[in-house]
Amino acid sequence: MKHLDAYFRQNPDFEGFINKLISYDPHTDKDCVRKCQDNPHCLKALEFEFEIHNTCSDFKGLKNYGATCYLNTLLQLWFHNLELRSSLLQQSVSSPIAMELQRLFLRMQHYNGPVEPLGFVEILGLDPMIQQDALEFSKLLMSLLESVFEKDPILSHVFQSQFQGKQAYVTECLVCGAKSENETLYYELEINLDKSKTLAEGIQTFLGTELLNGSNQYHCRKCDRKVDAKRYIELKSLPPTLNLQINRFAYDYETMVKRKTNHSIDFPSEMDLSAFAPMGAMYDLVGVLLHRGLESNSGHYTIKLKSEQTGNWYEFDDESVYKLDELDFNDGEAKKKPKPEMLSSNCCYLLVYRKRQPRTLLEIDPVLLKQVQEENAQYDPIFALEEQTREEMEHYVKQLKSKWEHVQQVWKPTNEMYFVSSEEIQRIEQESLECFEKRFRLKPETINSTSLLCSHQKLDPKAIVRAACLSPEGVKAIEKIGLKLEPLLRPQDLCRDCAMVIYKEKMDTIHHEQIYNRIKAVPDNTPYVYISKPWYTQFRRKNPLFPSNLQDPNLPVYVSHCKCEHGNLKIDGSDMMPISKGVYQILQELYPLDLLPYDSLECQECMHLQTQSRNLKSDKEKALREKPLIKRLYTKTLAGGDLFYLIPNQFAKPWKQFVDYPLSNPPPTVIDYQHLYCQHQLLLYKLSKDNDNRQLGNYLSQSDFDLLQREYPLKGTPVFIDTDKQQNVAICTECRHARLVNFESGTIHIKKTGSFGEVIVVDEASRKRRKKLREHLYSIPVTPETSLFQIQLQVFRLTTVDGTLWHSTTLSTLALSKQCPM
Repeated sequence: MKHLDAYFRQNPDFEGFINKLISYDPHTDKDCVRKCQDNPHCLKALEFEFEIHNTCSDFKGLKNYGATCYLNTLLQLWFHNLELRSSLLQQSVSSPIAMELQRLFLRMQHYNGPVEPLGFVEILGLDPMIQQDALEFSKLLMSLLESVFEKDPILSHVFQSQFQGKQAYVTECLVCGAKSENETLYYELEINLDKSKTLAEGIQTFLGTELLNGSNQYHCRKCDRKVDAKRYIELKSLPPTLNLQINRFAYDYETMVKRKTNHSIDFPSEMDLSAFAPMGAMYDLVGVLLHRGLESNSGHYTIKLKSEQTGNWYEFDDESVYKLDELDFNDGEAKKKPKPEMLSSNCCYLLVYRKRQPRTLLEIDPVLLKQVQEENAQYDPIFALEEQTREEMEHYVKQLKSKWEHVQQVWKPTNEMYFVSSEEIQRIEQESLECFEKRFRLKPETINSTSLLCSHQKLDPKAIVRAACLSPEGVKAIEKIGLKLEPLLRPQDLCRDCAMVIYKEKMDTIHHEQIYNRIKAVPDNTPYVYISKPWYTQFRRKNPLFPSNLQDPNLPVYVSHCKCEHGNLKIDGSDMMPISKGVYQILQELYPLDLLPYDSLECQECMHLQTQSRNLKSDKEKALREKPLIKRLYTKTLAGGDLFYLIPNQFAKPWKQFVDYPLSNPPPTVIDYQHLYCQHQLLLYKLSKDNDNRQLGNYLSQSDFDLLQREYPLKGTPVFIDTDKQQNVAICTECRHARLVNFESGTIHIKKTGSFGEVIVVDEASRKRRKKLREHLYSIPVTPETSLFQIQLQVFRLTTVDGTLWHSTTLSTLALSKQCPM
């Protein structure tokens, strides 16, 4: 509805909008520069020239069986070479391939019915659905037929005599002038499009000179040394029919396909080749092979040929043959005009020139001619019926063309109008064009305009841009073609509810443009308050693209860009931006904004939580880093070495919890040894690395201890023992005795071993079964009043007679609940 935008700005009235929407627009062709398809009152886009292409009966077309257009063009090219055709039809042949080609040419020349090359396609073993490069296929087929004809004295040189020429690669010494020539045969000359704008330039480039010097010098036999030389191609002889291949296809090594260039090349209708060959002569253009498409193995091939029999040009497009009044060899509209007295083409693939010389044509073999006459006798009754049907179809097509021309004369509305689907009209028009081209009757059907209805089953205002306004006379004229229009929608069928929605949207757009211009004119850009950056970035556009439910800046999704959950300024400011006081006042007129001042401080609570979050993240990384670093402490296994350092449980236990669960347990701060010493700075405990119950802590080798103290500081002197169980610090006997005697409660840990059999244990880590010696662990609680006899009695109650009691020192050794043993 772009044609209504200007009206909205001048007349912001709903009823006026309705009238403007459905009223007739006196639209002229001068006003319509680009066929305004969104205006239902403009029918320029629906106008077609219903041109009827009358097929020509001078020559026969060939049926396309899917993708055999490349073969059809090649057969037409050979057939219109009179000398080649007469040579092939002068006598019967025995080869199946040659017989099928001979039969095909005979039918193309004398048969009254349609010509179908299916037999030739099948005998060559071609897949009719796979297209091939026409010129590459031509070389293969010509080579095949030459091998078939080589034993026939008349046909053995039929292709060579027409298309074969001789060229020589000449290398000439620039010192002595000696020449070395290497002669070869050719069937076509290749013209490079990249370096040539005209055919003459292309031939000159093909024959051009290459200088051999420097490291690429030529070894001259006469001079007996390497010398500078020049290399070029010399045409020794020219064939009666000269084929010039235009290299439009280049191999793309990235996509592994041939890509086509659509550069134009200029060429003459007649050409004097004496400038390029010593025996040159005048040649006339008689054929242009055209390719439309992007790749050589796809698209469509047609050929335009000049008949020597009639002197006229014809276009051969499979079954269709058209006589040409004007020559146009371009695909679509040409980008440039050719030079005077020159022709031009942006899709020619082969140019065919024929030498001006007398023709020697041979008569057709009477046996072959009799065969086709017998076929015509059988076909004549059928042909008469088909001719009658063809005449009736021609009459129908002309009538259909006349009816469509009448429709376009009367379909422009005045005051009374109907809305119909323009897409349906275009579809029917396209089918009519196919009727003109392929000659079939248009089926009676309905032009369905239900796509113009809204959800209320009325004329949708938004769909008017896809509608065409037709006069009652135009509707009647379309119905006379055999087409029915349903439903016929009148202006009063317009849905006012849907129109009101569009009206409000249009008015909002105009209002927003006014706000946009006011904001754009604010001179002061000093930051005043913070606002949502995504919202304001979209809002300050001339045409914002807000969803219908996300226009208000007070929505939580936008407020959260500036304010945190505590109602303060967010720490992360990536989704907020400052605006000036002038902009804020304009926005305040539209929305009741509650924005934070530009000098607001970031939320302290969020900063504290962020610090904690960062600490937790750091602790997790530390735990992952230290778990393999201090593996032996974590797994409680000793490494080899001369010294073993005690790691107290006051450090080892919380550190193990930290490694396992770093997010819920803080890391220990220090490795403290002070509680192991008495007031005399001697040890209160006796160390033993062989003790299975290490109540004091865990032991690490010296190398592992060095790694540990890099992460955690030491408090007090570290304690270690050597391989002889000697401690680095002496034990204070007096203080140790006082510690053992003065306690409130304690526990004696004992382990009973012996021949108690074996038990199967499953290792949870590796899921492997292994055997382990059965053993029993016991704990006996004691107090200062517990006698040695009571302890012995409890021990023997827990053990068997034949068992062996193991203890670290003596039975009187106690494990205190508040202090470690020994």
